[in-house]
Amino acid sequence: MAAKGKFDVRLILHWLVPALIFATSFGTSVWLLPQLNLRPGIHPKIQTMPEFGDPGEDAFFVFSGEKELSHPILYYGLGDSIKQARKADIIFVGNSRTQLGLREEPITRAAKKLGLTTFNLAVGHADGARFATDLFRRHDLRPKIVVVNGGPFIFSGNYSRWAQQVVDMGTWNAVKAVIEGTAKWWLSIALHRTLPRIEYFDGRLTSNWIHYRSSQSGWWRNVLEPKYRYDIERGEERDSFPRALEFATEFKQEMDARGTLIVLTTAPYYRVETNHLSWLSERLGMPYILPSFEGLQTADGSHLSPESAARFSSDFFEGFIKLPEVREKLNLNGA
Repeated sequence: MAAKGKFDVRLILHWLVPALIFATSFGTSVWLLPQLNLRPGIHPKIQTMPEFGDPGEDAFFVFSGEKELSHPILYYGLGDSIKQARKADIIFVGNSRTQLGLREEPITRAAKKLGLTTFNLAVGHADGARFATDLFRRHDLRPKIVVVNGGPFIFSGNYSRWAQQVVDMGTWNAVKAVIEGTAKWWLSIALHRTLPRIEYFDGRLTSNWIHYRSSQSGWWRNVLEPKYRYDIERGEERDSFPRALEFATEFKQEMDARGTLIVLTTAPYYRVETNHLSWLSERLGMPYILPSFEGLQTADGSHLSPESAARFSSDFFEGFIKLPEVREKLNLNGA
């Protein structure tokens, strides 16, 4: 046994040798494995975290291919988002096509010139007006106008699976979900900026879309977007939408009780449907705006590219602000 106060060489070697073997093996593997063609036609890749743009000081992380953190943040009123939503003259609701088809800069710039404030309450995961209705009720939101963007399913009356989990989880679990999701994202960034990942199956280190969200405007701030481009095509239109009418009626009754005007629109996507706009408008008296789709493209088949979204957003707001019902509600008839 080694004398007290002296190093035990055997104890040091017991830990040092395995550590050196591991470090040497790991370093060799990191260098060697990407050089090997272990699967025909697929070469291993070294993936590192890309550099992302600055989403702004008021933005917080919400999505990188998994469950979007907007749902618990908005539903449980975490942070400043709902506080800002209460101040808005115009609130936008819908799904990811609302966030990515009606972009922040063209709309907020045009609204500001008229002295109007806006907030985007839309969330991803294909959620529709049901989750938005919960937010209006839970936080007693009373904007002058709500813009509902989406295809016929926007009034399905259903939650996404994630929205249902959020509604059921309670405040404490919601806070944990946000903390864990945010921490996972920042740890992933820190890890893969210094430690590359070896990928053999052509997978991605990040999602095609990475969203932050502004607590002041509610809009997603995208630090990563796909570079693909696909032309818009029209889908097969239907003549009636009885399922949509049922929940749209409930939604309108809720908004009427709040003194809120509903305006409908649809940001285009591949095989877009639009007949529900005129159909619901005729039956429920809700005005709608449908800008031209000509020349527009999506980035992934479902969401408009930044260039197309900017044009569509400008065209939308130009038509929106000319609607007699809108001008009356916003007291713009003298402007």
